[in-house]
Amino acid sequence: MTQITKETYTVDVLGDEETYKILFEFPFNSTRKRQSIVMCDPEGDYWIMTKGADSIMAPRITWKEEMGTVVDDHLLSFAKEGLRTLVMGKKPLSEEEVEQIKDDLDEIMCSDCN
Repeated sequence: MTQITKETYTVDVLGDEETYKILFEFPFNSTRKRQSIVMCDPEGDYWIMTKGADSIMAPRITWKEEMGTVVDDHLLSFAKEGLRTLVMGKKPLSEEEVEQIKDDLDEIMCSDCN
């Protein structure tokens, strides 16, 4: 069972519930053409997870070995069928990177108030 609140995301993983803390959310918009969340997993590791249009995501992804070619082939096949696609990626973040994101957001929010 999946449970979602504003601060957490709880999922069933092979019969065990795991709760992930959502730290920041960057909603989808037509400029970025992607949506991201920064989260903390049950082990205390930080991640940024992003989903978006393949044309926006593909240049930002570092593929393992020949996976880029395989994914491109699948995306082309789906496009030929008229299907819309989203690509999802994740990247580990250090605690320092998470703090920098928080500081940057605080600065942006403060500048909007002036």
